[in-house]
Amino acid sequence: MVYNLGATSIWLPDHWEDKTIIAFSAPAKHPEHVPENVVINRDQLAIVRGGQLEDFDNYIERQINALEDKIPQFRRLTPEFIVENHPARREIAFVWRTAQTTLRQSMIVTHYRPPDIATLTFTCHEREFSQLKPEFEAILKSIDLSRFE
Repeated sequence: MVYNLGATSIWLPDHWEDKTIIAFSAPAKHPEHVPENVVINRDQLAIVRGGQLEDFDNYIERQINALEDKIPQFRRLTPEFIVENHPARREIAFVWRTAQTTLRQSMIVTHYRPPDIATLTFTCHEREFSQLKPEFEAILKSIDLSRFE
């Protein structure tokens, strides 16, 4: 398999999985500041008993359980973004505490092609979320997964 990203390509063994991560970040306001950022990553539904793909709702629950287990002071929130009644799109919204601050994250999880999952994660300081929400909404509206190979 040859993977192309812009002007770059790399040969990889055929049995390797594509776990692409794309990250964009605003400039940090000061050295200790965690800047707002957007990360897109790729995953796949698990194969369960009988060789079937896991249910999308089970995938979402598995992600939430992993977050609760691994993130300090994880607190789930009510989703904030309109997900356009998309049957294969969910939002996982939460806050968590770092050593310095409380971060707010919204994960927009889309099952865009069996078995592929794309997750768009918005991260910012909890106190800055309401100010940044319009930017995050514009980013969400602009995403086109039709070319996410």
